[in-house]
Amino acid sequence: MRLFLMTAIAVGTLSAASLTMTSEAEARQSTKSFSCSAVRALIDRRGAVVLSTTSSRVYNRFVRNFQFCPTRTFAVRKSVPTTTGACRVTYCDNTPPAFGFAREGTGGNRGFR
Repeated sequence: MRLFLMTAIAVGTLSAASLTMTSEAEARQSTKSFSCSAVRALIDRRGAVVLSTTSSRVYNRFVRNFQFCPTRTFAVRKSVPTTTGACRVTYCDNTPPAFGFAREGTGGNRGFR
């Protein structure tokens, strides 16, 4: 009986973990579902977040600052559509912008969930 109970607990725990991972992967939201302040707050809170901007199949990784960019990439600003209009956010790009300020990534990826 004790072995059965331990097995049932282990199976339940694994099932819950797999459901959590699946829902997290499927839970990617569009910037079009949030206001500009909500998008910025989400990025600030997590440090880095993956959101779609134009299509449900195309995603971008937006970051709080250059410290969340991989090495040899640059933190650059970009406008994304939101419920309150265009919103300027930061993302990592392989090429530095032609004009404007960009910091090279540190390769930390800290805070990415």
